[in-house]
Amino acid sequence: MGYALLLVIHVSSSATAAPADTQWATVEAPDKKFQIQFPIYTSNPPLEPTKQTIEGIELTDFASMSPDRDEGFFLEFFDIPADRMGALEDPRQLLEALMQNILLGKQGKLAKSAPITVGDNPGLEFTFEGGQDQSYFFKSRVVFAKPRVYELLAGVKKPKALGPTHDQFLKSLQVSP
Repeated sequence: MGYALLLVIHVSSSATAAPADTQWATVEAPDKKFQIQFPIYTSNPPLEPTKQTIEGIELTDFASMSPDRDEGFFLEFFDIPADRMGALEDPRQLLEALMQNILLGKQGKLAKSAPITVGDNPGLEFTFEGGQDQSYFFKSRVVFAKPRVYELLAGVKKPKALGPTHDQFLKSLQVSP
C-alpha cells in the first residue's frame, strides 16, 4: 500500500453541547483525503494512530476514549486494492457487509439504519446496542469514497444516552476526492 501516515492535529475548544472539559482535535490525512473532529478529554492520552494489516489491506485506526465518562469515539479507514475493486459492483452491498461486520464485532443488535451521503459518497448510518451484556449504545457510519472506506463509531455505556457530542463526531467527517 505504501501509505505513510503523517497527522496534522489542531485542537480547539468545543463550541456547543459538549462537556466543559472537551476539546476537539481535527485529524487530517497527509494525502488530504479526509479530516474529522475527535473529542479529546483532559483524561486522555494524545490521539495517536494504530495500524494493522489484514489480508494485505492496511487499516489505520484512531480512538478517543473517556474511561471516566464511559464513552469512546473510533475511526478506521483503509483503501480497497485495485485488483479487488473489480468484484465490487454495488457499493450498497459493501456498506451492508461493513455494517454486519461491526454488529458482529460488537455483539450488536441493530435498532435502525438509513442511507446517508458524505459529500457525493454513499454511506450508511446505524444505531445499535452491543458490547458485553448489551451494556452500550452505539451509533456508527460507514462511508465508501472509492477506493477508501471509512468506519466511524461512537459509543456510550448505559444508562447514559448518545448525545450531541457523538453526533458532532460522526457528522464531522469531510472527504475530499
